[in-house]
Amino acid sequence: AEESEFADAFGDCERGAEPPLGNLYGMKTIVDLRLDSPRVTFRGGSHTQTITMSLEDYRVVVAAEVVDVAAGE
Repeated sequence: AEESEFADAFGDCERGAEPPLGNLYGMKTIVDLRLDSPRVTFRGGSHTQTITMSLEDYRVVVAAEVVDVAAGE
C-alpha cells in the first residue's frame, strides 16, 4: 500500500512514523512467544520519540496476541 492510502488513519502521528500502540487504531497486535526481553522500546508516533515499557505491561496495554511467529522452523 502507498503511504497516502493509510496516512489519515494515524492522524495524530507524524507522517511516516509508526503508531505507538496498534489497538488505539483498531489494529491487532501480535507478539512472538520467543520475545523474552524484560522491556520493549518502540516509536511514539514520531521520528524522534520512543517509548520504553516492560514487555508484560506492553502485552496488557495493547491486548497482544502471543503467537509462535516462527512456527515451521
